[in-house]
Amino acid sequence: MKIALLIIFIAISNIQSLEPKTIPLTYEEETGYYIIPISFGSNEEEFGLQVDTTTSETWIPSLKTTLNVKKYNISDSETSQQTKKTFEVEDEDGDVRGKACYDSIKVGDISLEHFGFVLVDEFEHPFSDYGQGKLGLGFKQEHGDDFNFLRKLKLNNVIDKEVFSIDHQNKVLILGDHPPQFKNQLYTTCPMVETNDLDDEYRQAWACELTHLAFNVDKRSKKIDLDKAFEVNARITFDSAYPYISFPKRNLKAFKEKFLEVYFKDSYKEVKSSDSTYFVITDESLALSSSVSFIIEGYAYILPGNRLFLKTEENEYELLIRFYKENDNIFAFGAPFMDFFTVVFDYEESEVGFYGGERLEITREWYDYLNDMTPEKKKTRQRNYIYIGVGVFVFVVIVLICCIVRREKKVGNRFENQNNEFEYA
Repeated sequence: MKIALLIIFIAISNIQSLEPKTIPLTYEEETGYYIIPISFGSNEEEFGLQVDTTTSETWIPSLKTTLNVKKYNISDSETSQQTKKTFEVEDEDGDVRGKACYDSIKVGDISLEHFGFVLVDEFEHPFSDYGQGKLGLGFKQEHGDDFNFLRKLKLNNVIDKEVFSIDHQNKVLILGDHPPQFKNQLYTTCPMVETNDLDDEYRQAWACELTHLAFNVDKRSKKIDLDKAFEVNARITFDSAYPYISFPKRNLKAFKEKFLEVYFKDSYKEVKSSDSTYFVITDESLALSSSVSFIIEGYAYILPGNRLFLKTEENEYELLIRFYKENDNIFAFGAPFMDFFTVVFDYEESEVGFYGGERLEITREWYDYLNDMTPEKKKTRQRNYIYIGVGVFVFVVIVLICCIVRREKKVGNRFENQNNEFEYA
């Protein structure tokens, strides 16, 4: 009897769910970066790594690097293992290159043995990215379970699910489940889309489909006419290390015509740098009362003016949207979006989910649009049907008239032939 109870107890213990892990983050206001402290090696040497959702590898600088940053002497660690494999971590702000290594790490109260990372020897020149190291939490993990931070946690029975989120309010990284404060609240998702055809810096990122943009939406009416919205048919990536929202430059002209010139008229200025374009609004009331909505999977995710604009020292309002010339039709969602919506990254379901923020459900309109059934398209289709019907009717009438004329002509010819025969006789 005691043995049976013991077996039952062990079985229940094994299926009991694990509590999610919460790791404090440091938020750098100046850069918009989330920094997580991770200790490496038997000496538990601590590094402040940037949480990055666009790369899959975790990396720290080696003694060979020339940047003025903290460097890791892996030879001092009794738990380390170095390999001869060279990995390159690609990023639009600067690539890094180094050897694949393994060592013990400690994150909060979590300890992992034989964790895989890149010990960086070379930085691309010029290098404008965060140089002290990164915790890679991208979607596509390419180098096995030991290099996959979430997979490693699950395999070591630290968490139940390969899920994480960044709680921007409490500045913590939540591992293994959804943020507990959102229990029973609205949760919306978008499935991952293919990224293999994108430039290198996007291939490991979390990416969803983005169909439209809408501007200054009336949240009371809870309706969006997708025929009047700005259709983009693009992909979006979610970048925890990016302080802006970026648009491809191919959308610059339409954005100005449909948003800036309509709502701000003479109150905006265009600012160009070497690689990007952005805008500054001089009218505070117009800036703070505006909004941009992103249409994803039947929901309009609304960013209000107080999230879109940053007040400058000149008492103007800088739009936190950057336009870049890119080969790929990619929108990158950084801090303005990810600090307003709590984003959940789910490896197991291959999806990104959203809590909080301001959303409108437009599932009916979105479905109709995808099936060519929006009001404007219905009107166009009805007009086309009318034109086709009228055309068919006119064609039939012309054919009937031709048939009647031809018949009358035949009858006339027959009558004339009969008269000729009668006269001849």
